[in-house]
Amino acid sequence: VSLTAVDLSRDLSVARVYFSTLDPDADPAPVVEGLQRAGGFLRRRLGQELKIRHVPELRFQHDDSAEHGARISQLIDDALHPDDQA
Repeated sequence: VSLTAVDLSRDLSVARVYFSTLDPDADPAPVVEGLQRAGGFLRRRLGQELKIRHVPELRFQHDDSAEHGARISQLIDDALHPDDQA
C-alpha cells in the first residue's frame, strides 16, 4: 500500500487519505478495512509527531488514478499503432 495524497477539510477536522495498491486489479476493500482498524493508532501517532491540539478524523479512499492513467496510455498506444493489435 502506498499513500498517494491527503486532502484536509477547511476546518481541519477531516483528512481524506488516498492510497493505491501494488496490484491495480486487487480489491481495495480489505485494505480500507485494515486502514480503518488502524485509524485510531495512526491518529494517536500523528498527534504525537505533529504536536497539534486536534488531530483530524482519517477517512481512507482508494486512489485509482494510476490505473486510470495506464488505461488511457494503453488507448493512446492502440490508436497510434493499430497494426500491432492481433
